[in-house]
Amino acid sequence: MNRKKTLISIIMPIYNAANYLPAAIDSILSQTYRNWELIIINDGSTDTSSNILKKYSTCKKIKIIKSQTNLGVATSLNKALKLTKGKYVARMDADDISHPARLQKQFDFMQSHPKVVACGVQTEIIDNQNQITGSRSFPQSPQSCHDYLMLTSPILHPTLMAKTNIYKKIMA
Repeated sequence: MNRKKTLISIIMPIYNAANYLPAAIDSILSQTYRNWELIIINDGSTDTSSNILKKYSTCKKIKIIKSQTNLGVATSLNKALKLTKGKYVARMDADDISHPARLQKQFDFMQSHPKVVACGVQTEIIDNQNQITGSRSFPQSPQSCHDYLMLTSPILHPTLMAKTNIYKKIMA
């Protein structure tokens, strides 16, 4: 499949995220993989998140949907998922920063492993000054992912990339 034509849809719910929102959006704008759309659901924010989003509203790759009331993360994600057009859907939270090569690495992995439905990435934990304070590792082999499922999810939600058609079936 042609990389330039394969669209990745990134879905990001936000609620009162003004302190982190610019860094989160800028980390997507800085991705080395360029064929993406970012669907942001402003879930009834009462802080200055709406003003921050206005600064990004001229970017054609970013779709901003505003809910008048706070509906919650799950409802906002389902709302965003219905708007996706990409072959893959990636998750992002408003208080997270994606490594510049995140989408490219996940795309390459998914393309070279066609039987894989979803993947995640390892994480670093940062503080308010963007200093790394720790990391979180997740299982990497199919068997260790299966075993890990007995305890919790082997993929940290905001690092998820999945096949959109499968994700939509699961979430329906």
